[in-house]
Amino acid sequence: MLSIHWWDHITNVLVLQKTGLSTISEILRNRRLSLFGHVARSDLEVPANKALLLMVNTHEGRKPSTNWTRPPGRPRRTWLNLVQEDANAIPLSSLWRTEIFRGYGAT
Repeated sequence: MLSIHWWDHITNVLVLQKTGLSTISEILRNRRLSLFGHVARSDLEVPANKALLLMVNTHEGRKPSTNWTRPPGRPRRTWLNLVQEDANAIPLSSLWRTEIFRGYGAT
């Protein structure tokens, strides 16, 4: 395809420049932010919206009930951590309240 043979020593960066395609990490970033925005904007009675809001609140230290405790062990790197990194460390509650993520899914 692109007149590149298997024996040619061409870097992935050069191939991306030739094709004009986005990197996998950029595609995943856009899709994560797009999904977050889609679920956050959905109706408040949708189970996915309720689950995501609960996870955002838990992630930011607000307990779902007074008798809830975090499970033992090291906190895992979660999907919400990736979303927050993708949004340039904007707090998840700010992402939830605003519509800035509308533009991320337009690819």
